[in-house]
Amino acid sequence: MNEWMISGYKVRFKSHEGDVYGRLYDILTWLVQVHLDALCLFGSILLTLQVTWKKFFCTTQQEVINRDEFLPAHDFENRSFTVSELQQYDGIQDQRIYFAVNGKVFDATYTKDIQYFMDGPFTHLAGRDASRALATFSLNEKLTNKSEIDDLSDLNPLQMDSLFHWEMQCVERYPCVGRLVRSHQPRALQNACIRTIRGCMGELGGTARNKAVDELPLPRPIKNQIISMR
Repeated sequence: MNEWMISGYKVRFKSHEGDVYGRLYDILTWLVQVHLDALCLFGSILLTLQVTWKKFFCTTQQEVINRDEFLPAHDFENRSFTVSELQQYDGIQDQRIYFAVNGKVFDATYTKDIQYFMDGPFTHLAGRDASRALATFSLNEKLTNKSEIDDLSDLNPLQMDSLFHWEMQCVERYPCVGRLVRSHQPRALQNACIRTIRGCMGELGGTARNKAVDELPLPRPIKNQIISMR
């Protein structure tokens, strides 16, 4: 009898041990399935967001090409812009979109970011000096709606560092088409500078003179005046 009881206990213990392992297996299987379902759901959400973003927020290459069809020929030669002249390039008065950062004027017309300047978060930056707005991380229209050039002298070092990083990003993303100036250089002074430059190049021959002029950091119209002036 004792042997029978001991044998019965062993059978019960083995049966209970099998139930424990079975439950652990079920729990582990459930946990793995939950994680797989979560990954599938997360992937579906990412795919949906990507498709939605491209559909509603990104300007496709074809849209940029279509826009180029009615844009006038663009001269990428650097020039100077006053604040009032820059305001004309807001995408409304002129179909090109320019903006300035730390004295440099950039062209966003032919880039995929054009939608942000037309009806997105950068609307107030189109045709404006965006330096103060970007340096202070504020897109308040009052910061860009100025009639005179902003000297930014009251910005603190942290804001100036932020402005420098914005400028570097813009240099990488947009073509620089000129500089923002308080006023244009008087014609008489410009002609005097041209004559001085030509005087310094008086001993150079025609080809050498043209090559030296091409290396000067000046807009092409002024280079042409230096070459043609007698």
